[in-house]
Amino acid sequence: MRFSGTFLGWAVVAAVSALLAGGATASASSASTPPASCDGWMMYMPNASFEAAPDGTAVPNWCTEGPDTKGVDRNAGIAHSMANDAYIEARSTTQWNALTQNIVVPTCRTLDLSAFVWTSSNVTAGYFGVRAYPSVTPYKETKFGPLSNGYQQLSVRFASRCTPDDLIHPGPVTYTAFVGFWSPGGFSWLMADDFATALP
Repeated sequence: MRFSGTFLGWAVVAAVSALLAGGATASASSASTPPASCDGWMMYMPNASFEAAPDGTAVPNWCTEGPDTKGVDRNAGIAHSMANDAYIEARSTTQWNALTQNIVVPTCRTLDLSAFVWTSSNVTAGYFGVRAYPSVTPYKETKFGPLSNGYQQLSVRFASRCTPDDLIHPGPVTYTAFVGFWSPGGFSWLMADDFATALP
């Protein structure tokens, strides 16, 4: 877990990894269709601040992508707000890792998705955004990294589906919110907290 033990130790490792890692240019589309266990409700993201974590080894109401470690820092004093935050921790892979949740929103509306994210200094290919469920292709995303000076807010604004039928019979539509990064090949991490959806 980050921040346990000596802060300087992992910071040096991350800095060295950043020097050795090449720039990643891949998109965030390498993903599998999330199962129903990470479904949200209309304009509501369950466990958006990761407080519902009984033991820290799982991320309730969220799905994960990629082979590396995901979990929840419980009462570690490093959350953006309240007690907990979620993390992704990669050791040596160069693969995509992410946290995802399916969000239900109204059709024919403009929406904002936001979250607070902090990464190690060698994360240069992070992505935050939404996919039109069940597609694995990003619908709207922003690239980030590194975000190594503490939590920074990320946001994307997107227009939900609006077909002629949606205009006549408006209803809900599902998107998959995601945050993740392509691991640079050395020890690297991402922490996320306080996700939110809003109608601007």
